[in-house]
Amino acid sequence: MAVKDLEAISLGEQRAELAAVLASSGFSRAPTLAHLLAWLCEKLFSGATAQIKEYSIGVDVFHRGPEFDQETDSIVRVEVNRLRRRLAEYYQGEGAAHPLRISIPVGQYVPRFECHAVPETAVSGREALDGARPEAPPARLRPASRRIWWSGAAVLVLLLAAGYAWLRVRE
Repeated sequence: MAVKDLEAISLGEQRAELAAVLASSGFSRAPTLAHLLAWLCEKLFSGATAQIKEYSIGVDVFHRGPEFDQETDSIVRVEVNRLRRRLAEYYQGEGAAHPLRISIPVGQYVPRFECHAVPETAVSGREALDGARPEAPPARLRPASRRIWWSGAAVLVLLLAAGYAWLRVRE
């Protein structure tokens, strides 16, 4: 929930949040996404939001050249979608205690800086409340795990059928 207008957020606060996001482990392992986020934010900071278009991102960020055709090359849409997911992961984990957040609304490429109320239970930095960590949601079976389970069940059914057939032949 946004609690503060963009005008009330200083450029220094916005730059500090961008620097924190780019320094995070999730973005340090994804230099393409970090470069994309930095480019988008710098255009916003400089007031050049009119230049934040799919074509200019493809040419300037992904070096597609002037013949870049956004109808046949989906690199920008794919990478911005990955960036949205990476930002969401960051603010669910490492950046959960940050009151200022960066987002890129679906269908747009211009980043937004929004202030959010930080829950009292949020941990900041390396401090943890009472040494407790939030529990991870239960893990769902991955497709490979499901295949193994079903394979095991199929083998068991075959063994039971073979045993039954063997008993029938012995009679």
